Amino acid sequence: MPERLKKIREAEIQASKIIEEAKQQSEKVIEQGKKESQEIIRKAIEEAKTEGKVLKEKMLKESEKEVKRLNVDAEKQKANISQKAKANFDSSVKVVIKELVD
Repeated sequence: MPERLKKIREAEIQASKIIEEAKQQSEKVIEQGKKESQEIIRKAIEEAKTEGKVLKEKMLKESEKEVKRLNVDAEKQKANISQKAKANFDSSVKVVIKELVD
């Protein structure tokens, strides 16, 4: 019995590590998306200053769309990472349960 409990605990620890790694990875993806967004906006502003008010407005709108797209992509990646972590956790639990049942 203690061996089974040990295996369950190990699976829980592993699942927690996987979830934490997924969270960290999703935070990195979001941070990278924000950095890319900021760089796109910065470049767009520089170009707009040299090309006049009309072009400036156009570039800012395009940049805002790109920022939104990057944020959506980052959120999708975060969700995918979380789903994978959950699937790994579920698989670990199934393995432990199967071992307990067998």
